[in-house]
Order: sequence, then structure tokens, then C-alpha cells
Amino acid sequence: MALQFLPIALAVGSALLKFQGAQDAAKGSIIAGHRARAAAEAKARSLEVKAGQEIAIGQQRGFEEQRKARLVASRLVALAASSGGGASDPTVVNLLAGISGEGAYRQAVRVYEGKETARGLREQASGSRYEGEMAEEAAGFKAKAYRTAAKGAILQGAASMFANYGMGGPGKTDLSGTDDYGTYSGGRSFGDTGWENY
Repeated sequence: MALQFLPIALAVGSALLKFQGAQDAAKGSIIAGHRARAAAEAKARSLEVKAGQEIAIGQQRGFEEQRKARLVASRLVALAASSGGGASDPTVVNLLAGISGEGAYRQAVRVYEGKETARGLREQASGSRYEGEMAEEAAGFKAKAYRTAAKGAILQGAASMFANYGMGGPGKTDLSGTDDYGTYSGGRSFGDTGWENY
């Protein structure tokens, strides 16, 4: 007799499993979105740190260019002095001015290169954050779709049970032989136990 309820139990179990599976998928999607955003944020912070380092490296390279220019100027003065000339000689003055200007130019170029590299890294950091936000938002929409599917699974299971075991389904009890008072058309009442014979 219990086997007659087996199809109903299986239908209910199937609907509940589909519901739970969709809910778990929704949770998984949300978690994946949070993790994608956290990873993007970590990448962005790393890029920003590297950007700061690139500025410092550019400045250091600029200082190195200035140091080289001073060394060249110092060597020029030493060579001029050893040849009998002096630092005030017009040729030496012009050469020193050119060396100083070249050193300043190279320093500025190195600093600019560092700043440009840093700017590119900061833009990458902004892009990484944006990608993380989009991944999290997409995961939210996906989770919403899974939750909708979960509700649909319950409704589909209920509709299937109603179609099979509700009105007009195979398990419907046939009461067409009774009148409005619970009496079979054969004349015997549901409440008739036969006690009147004792």
C-alpha cells in the first residue's frame, strides 16, 4: 500500500533537490563574484605599489644622470687645467654649460619616464578594480537567475504532482457513485455498519 505514495515522494524529492541545487549554485556564484573582486583589488593595490616604486626609480635614474654630468664637467675642468687653460676659458665655459644642460635634460627624461610608467600602472589598477566590480555584478545577476530557477523547480514539481495526482490525474478517487449525502447509489450509506441486525 505504501508503494502508491512512492511516485509522489519521488516527485517531491526531485523538486526539492532541484531547488537546493539551484540555491547552492546561487551561493557559489556570489562567492565567486566576491573572490573575483577581492583578487582584482589585490592586483590593483600591487600595481599601485609598483607605480610608486617606478616614480622612485625614475627619480633615482635622474639623480644618476646628474651625477654623470657632474663627473664629466669635473673631468673637463681637470683636463682644461692640465693643459694650461682655466675654468673661465670661454670654450670651457660653453662646454660646461652644455654638459650641465644635457645632465638636466637627461634627469628630466628619467623622471618623466618613471611618472609615465607609474601612470600606466595606475590605469591598470583602475581597470583591474573595474573588472572586479563587473565580475561581482555579473555573479549577482547569475545568482538571481539561479534563485529564480530554484523557485521554478518548486512550481514545476507542484504542477507535475497536480497534473498526475490532482484533478483528473491517475490517482484521483472516483466518487461518482455517491450522492450529496455520502450514500452510494446502491442504497447503502457510508455510516451503515450493520448494527441494526444485532
